[in-house]
Amino acid sequence: MDESEGAANGGAGSERGREERARSGGARSGRHALGRWVRLPVDFEEAKDRAVRAFGAAGFAPLTTIDVAGTLAAKLGAEMERFEVLGMCNAGFARSALEIDRTVGLLLPCNVVVREDRMQPGVTLVEVLDPGVLFEVIDSDVVAELALQLTSAVTTAMAHLAETADAPADAQASFRSGGGSR
Repeated sequence: MDESEGAANGGAGSERGREERARSGGARSGRHALGRWVRLPVDFEEAKDRAVRAFGAAGFAPLTTIDVAGTLAAKLGAEMERFEVLGMCNAGFARSALEIDRTVGLLLPCNVVVREDRMQPGVTLVEVLDPGVLFEVIDSDVVAELALQLTSAVTTAMAHLAETADAPADAQASFRSGGGSR
């Protein structure tokens, strides 16, 4: 069975297969072929807030928010769990990459997905694409080095986010204010 068949049938290569494996192993964070994920036992808004703070601590700021579920509902009448794409930008990395190759703009911003776990109410997933995957299409050693640095920043943000996975919403005050261990 190829990956598309696996995805269509909830197999190992599918989102549903990854979610089932994560739950069965009790994993709170991990990697998949395109990037990294963290599952948080909090509601959607709290998870989104935590994601923005974690990426902010790593030098990113939100540029855009795409309400995928809302758009699909409005345009197609389709219903799905809450699902938003946050366009996060690290201005320093963006500027450096664009100075080397303006076509890098096609790869911006860094997309962070926040979505309710459709299989487990009260759990929200945060996913981010590995920048190295994107920047493989640009043939430049300098851009490749920037991609490594950006990957490190994204990894740091996801690690900060994973640290909050076991903390209840009311325990986030020190994280919000910059206190506590990070």
